[in-house]
Amino acid sequence: MRDSPGCVRFRNFRFRNFRFTNSRGVVMETAVVGELVGHTERVSGFTFSHHPGQYNLCATSSDDGTVKIWDVETKAVVTEHALHQHTISALHWSPRVKDLIVSGDEKGVIFCYWLNRNDSQHFFVEPRIIFCLTCSPHQEDLIAVGYKDGMVVIIDISKKGEVVHRLRGHEDEIHSIAWCPLPGEDCLSSNQEDASEEPELPNGRVMPQPPVTKGCYLATGSKDQTIRIWSCSRGRD
Repeated sequence: MRDSPGCVRFRNFRFRNFRFTNSRGVVMETAVVGELVGHTERVSGFTFSHHPGQYNLCATSSDDGTVKIWDVETKAVVTEHALHQHTISALHWSPRVKDLIVSGDEKGVIFCYWLNRNDSQHFFVEPRIIFCLTCSPHQEDLIAVGYKDGMVVIIDISKKGEVVHRLRGHEDEIHSIAWCPLPGEDCLSSNQEDASEEPELPNGRVMPQPPVTKGCYLATGSKDQTIRIWSCSRGRD
């Protein structure tokens, strides 16, 4: 969790009473186990590495214009960059590429930073304010980006930030994006209905179709008070 200005605090969560009730839920105790001090202005983003061998690493972004990578055990900065020229508004550590940290800013610029080789690449996909972004857990080159005006785009960083899909439907800023943890689009009824439509051959025989396994679902939440589930293979909800 974040404390301001420029400080990140870590808390341990311990279950004191574990019960499921409508009125109380789960009661937890928290304790501060450390602080990461180094940013000089508001901390705007936080993301852990979820890769074996580097669970102790995390990244933070700040209004001071920097993205810092920390070792939470030593509470020291491993490295940092100041590539953005505008206020950083989104940050995510790729779940597929262990050294890739992606950040976006209010100008619409996206930076991909590879920690191990100290290399970077930037993309200017849309002239819009970025509110959030998240890397695909299934395809290492895909990133979903949410904007202030309600636009959502999926880009391919292996193709110079080429837009794979523009997802239009929200009427206000995108506050969160989540990829379905399971690949494929054969788990919802709409796709099951689509898959059940088997083409009929001229002689009257029906050719069975294999189950749909391509694509992935993407969920987006917006200030317009709606949550939409999108098909990444069809580019619509």
